Amino acid sequence: IAQHLMFLDLRNNRIASLPRRIFDGMRRMYYLDLTGNPVQVIPSDTFHSMPNLGRLLIADCGLSTLTARHFQEKPFLWQLEVDGNHFTYFAPNVFNLPSLENLGISANRIEMLDSASFGASLASLTHISAINNRIHGVDSLLLSRVLYSLELQGNLCTDYNFIDIQTNREAVNMYLNGCFINFRRRNDLLRCEYQQYNQDYTCMLSINNAEGHNDFPRVDGDHLSERSNY
Repeated sequence: IAQHLMFLDLRNNRIASLPRRIFDGMRRMYYLDLTGNPVQVIPSDTFHSMPNLGRLLIADCGLSTLTARHFQEKPFLWQLEVDGNHFTYFAPNVFNLPSLENLGISANRIEMLDSASFGASLASLTHISAINNRIHGVDSLLLSRVLYSLELQGNLCTDYNFIDIQTNREAVNMYLNGCFINFRRRNDLLRCEYQQYNQDYTCMLSINNAEGHNDFPRVDGDHLSERSNY
C-alpha cells in the first residue's frame, strides 16, 4: 500500500515521535499532514523518500529546529506550513526549495525574516504568512523579489524602511494591522504608497490599528492617499 499512497492525513492525533525513515517507500506521496501531533523533533531524513512531495503541513507539532537536510531534493514542494511551533529563527537555506510558493510560519517566536533562509525559493515565493511572531525586521531582499503577499499582523515591526518595497516590480500586498511600527523617516510609508500608485504598481499596505513613533503616532491605512503630501 505504501508505494501507492499519494495523500496521507495524520493531523490531530497523539503521534509523539517519528521513527527514522518511517515513510520509506512512499515515493508517490504528494500531500502529508502531520499538524497537531506533539512530535517535537523530526529526524532530518524523515521525508527523503518522498521526491514528489508537493504539500507538507507540520504545524502545531512543538518543533523548534529544522535544517536544510529536512527538505533536500524536494523539487515540487510548493506549500509548507510550520505555523504554531517554537521557532525563534530559521537556519540558512532551510527553505531552499525551487518550487516553494506558499510558506506559513505564523504563531512562532521569530524575530527576523532573513533571506539567507530561503535560497532558491526567493525566485518562486509568492506568499508568506508570518502573523503573530516577534518580528522586528525583514531582509529587504525578500521585498525585492516577486513576493505577492506578506502577512505580518501582530508583530513588532520596529525596524522597517518601507521604501524598500519600491524595488519590487510585481504586486506587493503587505498586511501590518495591529503592528507597532517605528518609521526611520516619517514620510517613508506615505512616499511608498504615493509612488507605487503613480507608477501603476498594485502595492497595498494594510496598516489599520497600527502604532508608530517619530512624529507619526497613528496611521490609518484607509486614508493614505489623502495624506501623501508629507
